[in-house]
Amino acid sequence: MKLLVAFAAICLLLAGVTVWHLRSAWQPAAEPPPPAILPSGSSTASVDGPPTRPPTSITIVAPEPTTTVPATASEPVIWPEDPDQRDASRLLERARTTLRTDPDNEAALRDELAALQRLNRWHEAARTLERLCRLHADDVALQFDLAAALLRANRTVEAIAPLNQIVARHPEHARAWFNLAVAHQALGHLQEARRAWDRAIALQPTTEAHAQRGVVLLDLHEWAAAAADFEAVLARQPQAADATLNLSLALWKLGRHAEARHHLRALLDRLPQHVPALNRLAAIDWELWQANPDEYAALRDEALECWRRSLQSDPHQADIQELLLRATR
Repeated sequence: MKLLVAFAAICLLLAGVTVWHLRSAWQPAAEPPPPAILPSGSSTASVDGPPTRPPTSITIVAPEPTTTVPATASEPVIWPEDPDQRDASRLLERARTTLRTDPDNEAALRDELAALQRLNRWHEAARTLERLCRLHADDVALQFDLAAALLRANRTVEAIAPLNQIVARHPEHARAWFNLAVAHQALGHLQEARRAWDRAIALQPTTEAHAQRGVVLLDLHEWAAAAADFEAVLARQPQAADATLNLSLALWKLGRHAEARHHLRALLDRLPQHVPALNRLAAIDWELWQANPDEYAALRDEALECWRRSLQSDPHQADIQELLLRATR
């Protein structure tokens, strides 16, 4: 008897579960939202700057297909708080709604690109630009924007190919030479970077180009040429701390110690706690004192004082702590 009661209870339970599943399956699906209206007349914004860092054969990776899940009533879109970000997100959603049914709609592609640029989503922006470049294979502006987006997305190797194509067809394109130099420099291609910087500066001698070429020249140990670049920067921006510091290094390597120390002291007069300048001045002083203790006795004390001030500003410098310890033994 007990077995029959238990069997009946189990049957009732299974029946209840079956009915629950059936009722769930009968629920009507939520209706999709009405299609958004795509605004017309949008255009892409120009990306002309480098982001402030290989194989011999470079190929551009084909873009992966973009999959977007449409919003439903049960999954509302959560827009960003910032008004500009919110507007860009809405523009992106409208553009992608159109692109789901018309993948080559140029107006929608340009709206998608503009939104992604405003949202700083450079990896996706590069995909959109690749699609636009396929539609307009001879559009130099689109190729330049593609390379810039790849740089911003840290896809530096891939950026070199479109930039090489641009400068081969348009040797006077100063911004393309600039970005090509940035790409080579970030990848450690020092000779290629130097040649690209030479061309960029010949076409458009900006302070940024001189500063970046100077860094490459320091790595190549071309001290005199590097010093000339940093002097060109300081002629236009006398307060540039990085250029002053790099100039002092080039002058130091050229044996022009007095000039190097003069620039560092002038920098420290303005920025007394500038740690790299303190360490650089201490290094030059210490080297001079070691070479000639009698002539440069005062520089030993200045070096020790610079290291102490440096550690006061930044105590987490194990190498400077070790130098100071050895020097005071």
